[in-house]
Amino acid sequence: LMWMDAVLLLPLLLAFIEKYLRDRRRWKSLVVVLSIMFLSGYYIAYMAGIFSFIYLVSRSIEGRWLPNCPLDAPLDKQNEFSESTFMAALRYFGCAVLAGMISAFILLPAGLDTIWNSDITKTPPVAALRFSSVSILEQFFLGVFIDLSGNMPLIYCGIICVLLLILFFLHPKFSRRSKFVSAGVLLFMFFSFQLSVLDNAWHLFDSPNWFTYRFAFVAVIYIICLSYDTFMMREPLKNKHFLVAGFIFLGMLLLSNTLGSFKVEGTLFYINLLIGLILLFLLWADNREAWHTSIAGLRKYAVYMMVAIIVIEATLLAPMTTRVEALGKSKISVSEYASDYTAISSLYDQAELLSGTDTFYRIETFMDKDYKDSSFSTINSGSLFGHAGTSAFFSMSNKSMFRFMKQLGMDVNYNFFYERQKYSSSLVDSFLGMRYLVSDKDTFTDSEPVSEIVSKGIRLYQNDFAFPIIFPVDSKALSFDFYNLENENSDNNPFEFQNEWFASMIGVAKEDMSPIYYPASASGPDSYNAIESRELNPKEKKELFAFDTPEFEVLNTARSTSINYLRINDNDVMALEYQLTIESDDLLYMQAACPRLSPAIDIFVNDEQISLVEASYYSQILSLGRFEVGDTIDIRIQGQSDTDIFNFSGVYFYYADQDAFVEHSEDLRLLMTPADIHVQEGDVKATLEGHADMTYISTIPYEKGWTLTIDGEPAPIMDYQSAFVAFDLPEGTHEVHLSFKAPGMTEGSVISACGVLLFVLMAGISVIRKNKRDSRK
Repeated sequence: LMWMDAVLLLPLLLAFIEKYLRDRRRWKSLVVVLSIMFLSGYYIAYMAGIFSFIYLVSRSIEGRWLPNCPLDAPLDKQNEFSESTFMAALRYFGCAVLAGMISAFILLPAGLDTIWNSDITKTPPVAALRFSSVSILEQFFLGVFIDLSGNMPLIYCGIICVLLLILFFLHPKFSRRSKFVSAGVLLFMFFSFQLSVLDNAWHLFDSPNWFTYRFAFVAVIYIICLSYDTFMMREPLKNKHFLVAGFIFLGMLLLSNTLGSFKVEGTLFYINLLIGLILLFLLWADNREAWHTSIAGLRKYAVYMMVAIIVIEATLLAPMTTRVEALGKSKISVSEYASDYTAISSLYDQAELLSGTDTFYRIETFMDKDYKDSSFSTINSGSLFGHAGTSAFFSMSNKSMFRFMKQLGMDVNYNFFYERQKYSSSLVDSFLGMRYLVSDKDTFTDSEPVSEIVSKGIRLYQNDFAFPIIFPVDSKALSFDFYNLENENSDNNPFEFQNEWFASMIGVAKEDMSPIYYPASASGPDSYNAIESRELNPKEKKELFAFDTPEFEVLNTARSTSINYLRINDNDVMALEYQLTIESDDLLYMQAACPRLSPAIDIFVNDEQISLVEASYYSQILSLGRFEVGDTIDIRIQGQSDTDIFNFSGVYFYYADQDAFVEHSEDLRLLMTPADIHVQEGDVKATLEGHADMTYISTIPYEKGWTLTIDGEPAPIMDYQSAFVAFDLPEGTHEVHLSFKAPGMTEGSVISACGVLLFVLMAGISVIRKNKRDSRK
């Protein structure tokens, strides 16, 4: 939805281009629309802007006005343009620059953020041609959409448009120049889909890893323009044109049925054929004048019948013929979703009442439905419910912070666009300032329930040990090797790592404190449909992508793994099974650790699925729950349908001792002053006490734009593990002020002001000149 503004504004921009080509004094409307597009969403506006320029040049070369641009001038004057193609393109480029200046206060900060937080993975080389040329044909028909992961160009715009597009090139009144230019634009779009160089340019030189060919909407709009042109000029079409169009349409369908996906979806072929024949017949019938007198009166209803068929196709047939895969696994009804949303939202409100409006805290949602067929996804729940959380999914994420979260066993995808906290532990929750948790799970956290929506079984939990957003730690914490799990010789044990990490913050050796996490005794694994590859000892397969940023390069190292199994029968899933005899009533956790990405696996506890890990995600810590001492539980790591190999550094089972965390963190928490820290959007003010041999760290994401003053004087900002803001504070009581201003905002505002003044000045001069010309007449 956030991209729809530019998509909806593009037809308006094309209409203004038509007027501008007729009268160059109409440039002002171009600047206004382009400015609105840039302000509403520069990413899609960039694509729309490229296409609008192509459209202007092609129309100028073509010399033909679309019939939806009414003109009072005689027909021979309609083909006269106000200026040459070069001058029209040059002036349009100037309009785009002026629109960019007007919107610079948004474009410049957004552009800098895009550059600094761009995709850190290098795009792998791809073949010159990305798909079969024939396969593009089936994209024009009903029922070809599968999903947004590795999708083909989404250029379906109705079967009526396919027929009218064919008739456009058969039309006897459209000039050859018009047809050649239009064919050239369509071919350029086709090669943009096919060639990775052009595709990359359309995507602002950052190829998407999901929902590909995002610029395909411009091809749809262009096809609709040509189709509408044909429909409005349909009278010169003869019977032979409709006959040839029918055979071409049938040929496209047969090719799709023979070489495309329709060969396994037989009903789609007949549905598209039936709709196409009906619409073609109605087009022909509406255009035919020599009807028998007894039925001649029915001709006027042909257009109404076409409209009815198009509406049925768009509203009923298109959704009904969407592939099952495109619908995903979610079967949640609108009413159930609304009910869940209302319940969770009310608990968020309850948390605000309990906490007070002037105290910063984080809250996160952990829903068991995330792993069920009726999925209520909690990603971006903080934004959804209007409060700070830890989970997020956006392409311009703070990659260094998400890499930090990966070390803690969070659910993080391969290029750090996505991060979600899927487990609760006292250490991690408290460090992140997670004071409240919302969940429909029974035993997943040590926090205490404080409220419940009984009808939904959703509870609000309170963590009494949550750290404030800024807190002191031992100064040696800054030198802790937080990314040692990525080192080549690491055993990838995330639980022992967290013990060491916590020890660094409180300033003691790991051996001198009772552990927060301690191991559980497990037997196994017993394999199912899998054979251990002891002799091969394969190394974890390196992915095709690599990282651009130096601090991420360590992840490219192929690493030996100790648990290696290969699938035996491709027709069945592979699995490893472990047994645990419960020795403690503390919460139990696990991780199937990998040096890099995890294989696609599902996790079962006593034959009940509790989680899944996709192949493009890193290893995750999972909460298994709390069990009775003496019970025996079965844990199954099951591969998904396409999982052929398990390569694990180790499969770890650990308990978490909340009492140990509370005891060892007490001295640190006594130094924390949450009541003296006040947080507003982009602004943190605090009264803090400086301590010897201690440093203040925060859970504020570190990035350019933060400034720090201590007692009104500028002070340097450090980073904690490249992820969070940190700073030194002299001993004694001090007033600390952290403020954020997006880099480029000041410069962009100045440029925008200049752009507005320039636009007003040029528009004023244009009006004065027009008035002078009118007065002379």
